[in-house]
Amino acid sequence: MSQKKLVNWGQTFLLLPVFVVLLLAFFVPLLAILPQAFGGDAVARFLKIFAGPVYLKIIWTTVRMSLEATAITLIVSFPLAWLLSRATGIKALLLGLLVLVPFLTSVLVRTFAWIAILGQRGLVNGTLLSLGLISEPLPLLFSEPAVVLALVHSSIPMMVFSLVTVLRRIDGRILLAANTLGANPLRAWLGVVIPLSIRGIQSGVIITFLFTIASFIAPALLGNQRQQMLAQVIQSEIETGADWALAAALGITLAVVATIVVVGLSMVARLLSRWQRPGAAISQFSRTEWSKGRYQPAPPPEYQYRTQVELLP
Repeated sequence: MSQKKLVNWGQTFLLLPVFVVLLLAFFVPLLAILPQAFGGDAVARFLKIFAGPVYLKIIWTTVRMSLEATAITLIVSFPLAWLLSRATGIKALLLGLLVLVPFLTSVLVRTFAWIAILGQRGLVNGTLLSLGLISEPLPLLFSEPAVVLALVHSSIPMMVFSLVTVLRRIDGRILLAANTLGANPLRAWLGVVIPLSIRGIQSGVIITFLFTIASFIAPALLGNQRQQMLAQVIQSEIETGADWALAAALGITLAVVATIVVVGLSMVARLLSRWQRPGAAISQFSRTEWSKGRYQPAPPPEYQYRTQVELLP
């Protein structure tokens, strides 16, 4: 019992700096804006946010673009995280540096780089014009795809390192075992690798979503007025309208909406982990293929039992 308490105290001591940073950087500012958000005519203030179509559209645009960026980041990062988890030596070092470079560069610098790439005279339009594929530059800048692309580029390191910690624990021989049972590589990944890495996927998705939903620089420089995100509106209410109370209410709204979406994503991940056990899809595939008369090295138990009964005199 004393040893267990000692371990718990050790974990608490290690987590204490994180709690202090979160307390000072998040909870204290949040408590500071609560009186402004709920003081005075708070009812009319929140009715303006939730009853009118303007702010509801902005909230929906913010959540939608954040989910789009999170989904694309997961799809792009999973193969890279798998390669990094299997790499050793100089290959692992190079892949790790490749992932870390966007994270070590300023967000503002990365955003201006995307402006240079996606501009009318940028790399993309210049290449397409020189190849004769287009006759005039494409409107790539100041659009939703440009914002999502910049958010994905900034979020890849967080997603990759969230997945690598889980993927490194997966024995690579399970893919060989799945192949022995008759599964193709895609079915092996869907039936074994992804269910085993669901916790890493959950962590990466939550971290990426929270990062993208509160992003300001990329939407402000690469987006347009019709597709503003909530962080831009908060900044506009403070600098242009000087309405600190409404900006505080929008900040509370952003925190509540992000919390609701994160809880929903966590529930979906929990349901998926319960519904799809690792190897369940492979087992079902093997039984189906054996029932069709196709060769499988390990037939299902009921088939063996039925064969033995039929052979009895």
